[in-house]
Amino acid sequence: MANAVTKIETLTSTSSSLTFTSIAATYDDLMIIGSAKSDQTSNGSVAGNSAYMRINGDSSSAYAYGYWGTSGGGNDSSLQTSASSIRIPGCATSQYSNVGWGHFYIHIPGYKQTTSNKNMMIQSGFATGSGGGFIAAGNWDTSSAITSILIGPVYGNYLSGTSMTLYGITNG
Repeated sequence: MANAVTKIETLTSTSSSLTFTSIAATYDDLMIIGSAKSDQTSNGSVAGNSAYMRINGDSSSAYAYGYWGTSGGGNDSSLQTSASSIRIPGCATSQYSNVGWGHFYIHIPGYKQTTSNKNMMIQSGFATGSGGGFIAAGNWDTSSAITSILIGPVYGNYLSGTSMTLYGITNG
């Protein structure tokens, strides 16, 4: 049970990514809550309506992720065991006029530990004519403490209004 949730930083941008830097090893867990939409207009697939996350500037194939959910009235899923980032499905794009904003929640337990890989749970979704929602899990296959997190749209740049907030969780 969390004793305290502390807001660390909120980022907003119209760039190709947002990065939380110099994350102190003060807390037990991290949580990121975001609303995002990209200016991408040519790829309405789940891949097109996704963001990606990289940790500590690592772009190697040290990531794995899996997700399952619904999009456009159908089921979508993916499992990647050697990827250059963790995929966050359900971050909306500007392809269709009825696409609202994508929203996501990421929980990263034990981010400061140096004895185990980093795992995370992700919930995400976006508003379209038929809606979409996903559950996901990600892994960064290294035991380094997390000190920075980059999140960017798979295609395009973020639109004005995109916002992400990093929280620290202290367990009791």
